[in-house]
Amino acid sequence: MADVVQLDRRGRKGRERRSAEAGVGGAIPQRPWETLRNPYPKAALLSPDQVEDIHRAALRILEEIGIRFLYDPAIEVFTKAGALVDKSTRNVRIGAELVDRAIETSPEYVTLTPRNPERTVRFGGDLIVTTTVLGPPFCTDLDRGRRPGNLADFCNLVRLGQYFNIIHMISGSPVEAQDVPVPIRHLEQTLATLKLADKVPYVFC
Repeated sequence: MADVVQLDRRGRKGRERRSAEAGVGGAIPQRPWETLRNPYPKAALLSPDQVEDIHRAALRILEEIGIRFLYDPAIEVFTKAGALVDKSTRNVRIGAELVDRAIETSPEYVTLTPRNPERTVRFGGDLIVTTTVLGPPFCTDLDRGRRPGNLADFCNLVRLGQYFNIIHMISGSPVEAQDVPVPIRHLEQTLATLKLADKVPYVFC
């Protein structure tokens, strides 16, 4: 027991020392908000032939098997674009030409602008976008230890994600708010994220 108490005291003293060094209640030093770039070449995990094999397999599924869509506006979009739509089964088959046209018209970069335009992020090329983690059931800290996540913990993690410039986006669930019923949990978490952060959110549907 003496060893446990001694370790606890050391931990407390360490925390107190770190707090004093940072300045109690003061701002934590950090880098300015900036766009990050990957300076290294991308790892070639697959050969060009393997990539082509995957592409052809995907086209076969889209062309011959199709996908069943339950959302009427999506079916209308595919119908107008020239896909083969069976409205009785809601199955949509998408030809290779349609896929090729979509690839040719897709932008090299995608920009997402949140309610605070200063927190706009871009995807594509060698750009790197960071975000908080998604979906852990538990969280931990030095004072209370490991525990199931709740809405208060969720909100605190969103606040941390909002504060640090190295975090570009806020995930839908930096920890699961297990004190909120599952059918409405994603709604409560989304509301909290929109209230507490002005960065780009991505949320559960």
